[in-house]
Amino acid sequence: HFYLNWQQPVGVTMGWDEIHRRACAAAADPQGLQVYTAAKQRVIIGEWSLALNHDAPLDLTRAETRAHLARFYKEQLEVFAATPGVGGAFFWTLRMGSGWDPRPSDAHPHGQQADGTSAWKSLPGYPFPVWSLLEMAEAGVAAPLNASYAGTCKH
Repeated sequence: HFYLNWQQPVGVTMGWDEIHRRACAAAADPQGLQVYTAAKQRVIIGEWSLALNHDAPLDLTRAETRAHLARFYKEQLEVFAATPGVGGAFFWTLRMGSGWDPRPSDAHPHGQQADGTSAWKSLPGYPFPVWSLLEMAEAGVAAPLNASYAGTCKH
């Protein structure tokens, strides 16, 4: 797992400059990925996301917020791709808070999207839209996971 969400004490809020600095410095952190890559261990990032500051709410209606999140998204992918030994990364999660019910039933053996909901949009009042890759794509934040974002950290 790789998250900046819980890297500071509760009550301490990182600003965007610090968030971007930490995202780009992650490959060199001797307490992080380097522990494994220095030991020649292959790494798969089992979970990563755009959650920040202990799940502090973000105003996704603000273009500035979406732009910072898009940059943060690409910075993380740049670091993962540029770090020797990292073989892949999984965003947590494809859809969350959207009304998806994964429980199998006779009528829907593979689960179903609840009537009147969308996999692309959190339910009203759901506080964590940044955990949903589909919603972040719809907001213009998430971009293709397999694209190259080399140079994003030089911003």
